[in-house]
Amino acid sequence: MNLMIMEIYEALKVNPSITALVDETQINMYESEEDLDTSKPFILIVPLGPSTNSYFGGDTPLSKQFTYQVNVEAIDLITTKEISHAIQKSCGKWVMANYLVD
Repeated sequence: MNLMIMEIYEALKVNPSITALVDETQINMYESEEDLDTSKPFILIVPLGPSTNSYFGGDTPLSKQFTYQVNVEAIDLITTKEISHAIQKSCGKWVMANYLVD
């Protein structure tokens, strides 16, 4: 089973623009670890709700819609902006996209 949150997570981990600024251990899903080093930049991927059916053919759902929030935190604004821009490029294919139901 494919999980959309894992696809986003993996896309961020392999993006060289992001890995140059953020350690792999600083990219998390759902919640940050208690021992997370907040003096370094970090990314948190949070689902804002359950997936919902988007398009229907008769009474059959044809696609699902997912809504995630990607938080970027860093000490300085420029680093935050650079990471945010790299995330937008990595996840651009998913922004405002719907996925077909398996």
